[in-house]
Amino acid sequence: MPAATRPVPSAADILSDLTWLQDRASLLPSADTSFSLPQIQASIEQVEAQPWSEYFACPASYRVGYYVEELVHFLLKLDPRWRDIETSRQIFDGKLTLGELDFILGDDAGATTHIELACKFYLHTSAAHPSGSLLLGPKAADWLEKKTAHLYDHQLALGQLFLPQGTRSLPCLLGVIFSPLCADVDPIPREALPEFLHQAADSRYRWARFSDLMK
Repeated sequence: MPAATRPVPSAADILSDLTWLQDRASLLPSADTSFSLPQIQASIEQVEAQPWSEYFACPASYRVGYYVEELVHFLLKLDPRWRDIETSRQIFDGKLTLGELDFILGDDAGATTHIELACKFYLHTSAAHPSGSLLLGPKAADWLEKKTAHLYDHQLALGQLFLPQGTRSLPCLLGVIFSPLCADVDPIPREALPEFLHQAADSRYRWARFSDLMK
């Protein structure tokens, strides 16, 4: 659908999306070394005060990743811990673009925190995959372990190389793990997942092959 004809979500819809995002579980093994979203409850008036129509005028704004970044940016602006908030800083080596840093935050003490954010959806499956992963993304080249490694080895490492010494670089990988709906097709119990992923494997989120539903 062309951007011009897409409806702009209502303030109530955006508020609901903020709550959904704040409720998401981390897909990383250690909460101590990851960034937790502010749990500040926004009001409908605070949501309405933002220029959402300008944001949604860009076609890319309807992509999940960009929208999640905008929601997190909104939450960070409500958080009194942060004095300065910079988003999407591009890193160059001459004319070569090395990457982009999602959020760079400054606090009153002068400390800098760098955050790399992602919201991902994975299917818990026993299907054989070249990677050996049981948590596969919507694309064949995407799985949880690959995303985690990219966060640490590239995105966070980039911040450590190009931001001031002493900067704390933290990942924030949120999302949902869809469990198999048809136990006779993919007989994997939830308990087969590492314990830190149990909360992400919410029983409300299930997946099934179209052929399974036609039986």
